[in-house]
Amino acid sequence: MSPQITEQIAATPPAPPPIMEKPVLPRPRPTSTWARVATRRNVFWFFVAVAVGLNATIAYIGYVLLNEPRTIETPSQQSLHVPYANNKGVLDRWRRWPVQEGGRIKPFDTFCIEAVRTITGREKFEGKDPVALVLSWMMTFRPTTADEGIDYARIDEASKRDYKPVFWTSSFEFFANEAANSPDRKGIEKIAKKLDCNWDGYAFILCDYHELRKEILREKKGDKAELNEEEIHGKYMSPFDLRNSSILKSLARKGRAKRAEDPKATIPVIESKAGEVDNRLRMYERTCSLGEFGAVAMDPFRREWFRLDFLRYAFVSPPKDQDGKPVDPRVIWDHWQKDMRVQHDLEYEGKPKQDFPGKQSREAVEAFQAVQEAYVTRDDEKFSGASEKFFNTVDRVGKELTEYPDTNTIDLELTFNRAIPFRSAWIFGLATALVLALCLLVGGTQGSLLARGLYGLGMLGYATAVGFAVYGFYCRIAISGRPPVGNMYESIIWVAFMTAIFGLGLELVYRRGVIALAGGLISTLGFLLADQLPTTFSPAIEPLSAVLRSQYWLIIHVLMIVSSYAALALAWGLGNINIALILFAPGRGALIKRLSHYSYKAIQIGVIMLFFGTMLGGFWAAESWGRFWGWDVKEVWALIAFLCYIIPLHARYVGWIKDFGLAACSVICFSAVVMAWYGVNFILGTGMHSYGFGSGNNGWVYLGAVTNISLVVHAGLRYMAQGGHRAVVD
Repeated sequence: MSPQITEQIAATPPAPPPIMEKPVLPRPRPTSTWARVATRRNVFWFFVAVAVGLNATIAYIGYVLLNEPRTIETPSQQSLHVPYANNKGVLDRWRRWPVQEGGRIKPFDTFCIEAVRTITGREKFEGKDPVALVLSWMMTFRPTTADEGIDYARIDEASKRDYKPVFWTSSFEFFANEAANSPDRKGIEKIAKKLDCNWDGYAFILCDYHELRKEILREKKGDKAELNEEEIHGKYMSPFDLRNSSILKSLARKGRAKRAEDPKATIPVIESKAGEVDNRLRMYERTCSLGEFGAVAMDPFRREWFRLDFLRYAFVSPPKDQDGKPVDPRVIWDHWQKDMRVQHDLEYEGKPKQDFPGKQSREAVEAFQAVQEAYVTRDDEKFSGASEKFFNTVDRVGKELTEYPDTNTIDLELTFNRAIPFRSAWIFGLATALVLALCLLVGGTQGSLLARGLYGLGMLGYATAVGFAVYGFYCRIAISGRPPVGNMYESIIWVAFMTAIFGLGLELVYRRGVIALAGGLISTLGFLLADQLPTTFSPAIEPLSAVLRSQYWLIIHVLMIVSSYAALALAWGLGNINIALILFAPGRGALIKRLSHYSYKAIQIGVIMLFFGTMLGGFWAAESWGRFWGWDVKEVWALIAFLCYIIPLHARYVGWIKDFGLAACSVICFSAVVMAWYGVNFILGTGMHSYGFGSGNNGWVYLGAVTNISLVVHAGLRYMAQGGHRAVVD
């Protein structure tokens, strides 16, 4: 080495030692192992306390519901004899008679089913055909004319002083109905005795609120009278007892007055029930007197049909005035036309005045009177002949005076009434669920030949149930001419149907059987509730409320929202199955994990649809009410439901909750959907979405919700007791 290099090396200072980075140490745990165990114990005992509280609540609600006084049915030996009840040929001809009621044209068969259901609470009272029942009410009615006349001068004077649409006609109807259409009680009683069919003294009008029954019967028998068990806890009362009860009328009048003054007012239960019973009595009496439905098309410019009772006391046998002289029917006709042209000016604009249809009115009324006389003879041939003549007369009069409205859906609706497709849907759905459950028990879709055969049979039943539902919706859409989500009943069957559709779609993707089982059970529950609670959820096909009369928004908003409920209902069903596995079979870790995945997918579908449905509802509100969002009760609960699901979705995505957490959220969060869907309409009964309001037995809803949450809490206790996520999955 040269001296120069040696000098350079000697002159170079030594390199500094490398700087060592400070090691990153794990963050010290704030608590000891014992503290963590203590915290877990505290959480565990907290959930124990919650479980005890929920169990106590379940016991209390169950005790209250099970100890409610039970109603007593009318003994079968007291049943009335209904003429022609077993004569299918006679009744089938009457079923096809088109009538106008509830804003649409329907077969007489549908009207009878709805009337009997409303008045008695059942479609077939005591097992009798509803058409035969309604015919017996109509055919035994006889009107009478009162001696006092109507002060038409007073009506005319009031009409000139303060004229309002249909003022004269409505005033005339009010007085004339009392004077010329009141029932001839003696005549009716004579006919009823001859036919052994006295409805006036027979208990068949639904009146099952026991406090109201006590008030009515004590008024009848005296305050100190002792009422027996059947009287207090009975289900029905006779028209005679209800009609002669001043207490019933007073309570119903008070309830109506409060509701008229403040639509949001809280009405005492007894007043609300009195109003319902009074409405049933009025419907029965209007049906008897032919005043509940339109029967004769006589107006060429509107689709409003004339009632037979109006034709009788207005144009055929008008009442007398104060001087004892019959009022000229032409005067009544002129006033009626004037009122209609004021109320419906656009429909009558530029239309000529219609001639008085006196001849046609008399022909229609006399033809029906001939049917009544033939009915009393109990002669099948005479009654059938008179009925056919009446139908021909009504048809001919309608074609002479108007373009007789299209009645092409009559046959379809009759088939729909006979088939009851949604009932078949839940029957097949229940059978399908049982078969699929058996399939899973013997090995599942990948198991033995028997298991695969049961799976195929179950899916065939599933498709059959869906097919019945599709046919039912086809009928309702064809009959009503609108999407089938106009009331609570239709939303329930739509949720049940879409739950089955979502379940079928996911099942075809994963083919595990358990998704179809959950979809089948939830759809069966929906169809079953809609079918078995007709007084709570009316299945009648009715015109839409004014605020809903937009096919565009009804399809893209309401269908979207209700379909989102279906997807979330499927997640609820899958979550409940998972909760049951965690509670009773925690070793089925692989199945629990798969179910969590399926439930997660269902929630994703539901949340997306709920978001867009809520946004579209805001656009509809802006168009209808002039504001996008107004914090209406329905809007608030829709937002709450969305937030309840969006939080666990994100928590699952980042790993904050595992399989049990997702299952618990799937079950508990569905309570927000139930509140937005059912609670706002049937419990709160307030807000701008008043078209969906109703009343039901909320106690059973509370019991179901608390029981479901209690199962989640008990599953959580089992989950924590066995070590949490690893114990369940491993």
